[in-house]
Amino acid sequence: MGSKSSRTKPDIGKSTITIHQEQLLSTEDEWIILGTADSGTSTFYYMIERILRKNRNYSNRDEFNHDLQIVCSLMIKRLWTILEESERNRIIDMIPKSFGPCLENLNDKSNIDDSQISEFDYCGLLMYIWNIPFFRESFETKWNAISPNISENIKDPNIVMNLLILENLEELISRIKSKSEFFPMALSYTSSMGVRDFKYNNILVKNVGGSRSQRKKWINCFNGQSLAILLVSLAELDQYTVEDARTLRMQESKMLLGELINSNFLRRARKIVIFTKPDILIKKLQKGHSINLGNFKMRPEFKDIINKHELKKVVNSIVSHYLDFENEMEFNKIHSFHIVNTTEMEEVNSVLERILDHNSKNTFISPCLLNGNRKPEQFEREMQERLFWKCREQRLSDVEILFNHI
Repeated sequence: MGSKSSRTKPDIGKSTITIHQEQLLSTEDEWIILGTADSGTSTFYYMIERILRKNRNYSNRDEFNHDLQIVCSLMIKRLWTILEESERNRIIDMIPKSFGPCLENLNDKSNIDDSQISEFDYCGLLMYIWNIPFFRESFETKWNAISPNISENIKDPNIVMNLLILENLEELISRIKSKSEFFPMALSYTSSMGVRDFKYNNILVKNVGGSRSQRKKWINCFNGQSLAILLVSLAELDQYTVEDARTLRMQESKMLLGELINSNFLRRARKIVIFTKPDILIKKLQKGHSINLGNFKMRPEFKDIINKHELKKVVNSIVSHYLDFENEMEFNKIHSFHIVNTTEMEEVNSVLERILDHNSKNTFISPCLLNGNRKPEQFEREMQERLFWKCREQRLSDVEILFNHI
């Protein structure tokens, strides 16, 4: 499956930004996205830029395949990094000769020229490697061994940051198999290189990176922002920081969140905390990972989260751990919080709608945490919301919605 795939051409859709929200966007505003390395800041930035610029869909299949080939080539290069030479050679011996040009290009340490990417079928190669019987077991064993403390196993910090995209490998494979529309680049962002920004109407959005070296430069980026979006990964429960092998990521994220909440530079900013990577948390719990951060009172927002593998308890424990401040005054500095899979466009859009509504404190919970435990009234409410937004987008017409309440 590659550039010659028979994938259905994605529909060209419109943004779900409403007229009221367009009026809000006309006000001079500046947003800043903050978080530690690999918390999802770059992916969130990428997604909201596509939404605000009304670029929610690929314009054609060639554009989609171009991004897919780039991401697949990156995934294979990262896989090559963690596999032993004997394992790589064993895989190469099993790969058809038609993939020869791809393999030769992978050995080239220079980046692949964008103009040449369509000449290679990296997607087909990745799928072929994934289906080799021994490969998946070998990958899982190695990834489970090194992912909690990558910096201890890999000394080069640049390689460490690049390897982090492998946590999305299974998700990428799953989406390719489903042939559904998605954004490959959202599965390959690890950390932004320096400050990135874009302007939509009168809103300037900044993503300033989250590594320790980048955080030293944050002070130059604070400019009386009206909104600070603070990202925390739910999936870092067993991981150490990418910069050293001694500091737990949760420990560093908790400390950083407290500093940002109380920062004088952000004292006028509306602060929204976004917990990311709930899908990866679920996979970790399914594989037997566990965490106990103390007994916290169950938050009412989590009443509909499924409890398989103690998911509800773990989510409540992690979120409460971060939002459990020493005094209520600190907690009140947080406007709202949400749990979102930043690789899902619709989820990011739902959160963005709440962000644009300055009065909304309604918590968004990623559907991946709710599946299988949605009550009929919740499902009805979600369907009403979905139909309402589709109508506002003018993607539905001549529809009459009837609700029969018994």
